[in-house]
Amino acid sequence: MVTAAAVGVAFEAVIALAYALALAGRAVLDGAASVGLAWSLVICMLVFALGLGYVAKGLTRTALWARSPALVAQALLLVVGVPMVRGGQLAVGLPLSVLAASVVVLLFTPSARLVLDRALDR
Repeated sequence: MVTAAAVGVAFEAVIALAYALALAGRAVLDGAASVGLAWSLVICMLVFALGLGYVAKGLTRTALWARSPALVAQALLLVVGVPMVRGGQLAVGLPLSVLAASVVVLLFTPSARLVLDRALDR
């Protein structure tokens, strides 16, 4: 189950990277109203994508430290996704919420807890 959670987090990292690149392209091509704000959002998304990628790598190595940042990232994604669903933006909000909730469930399965808790004994 840890591997499945790692795949989910890695997928989120790829989506965050793609979104950062799309924002950068839009800032350059469309001429953003606030260039500083646009590029700061691009940088934040790049940092988030890199962080998710690092956490996914940690999960694949069954590193105990990776569980907490993975859960925090899922909480942040749920904070964004659930209001999107409630606001009618189902195309983005629903997959985001389902993926984040799935990763949380996968990280709390007995087999994932057993594997990650064994990492504590190492």
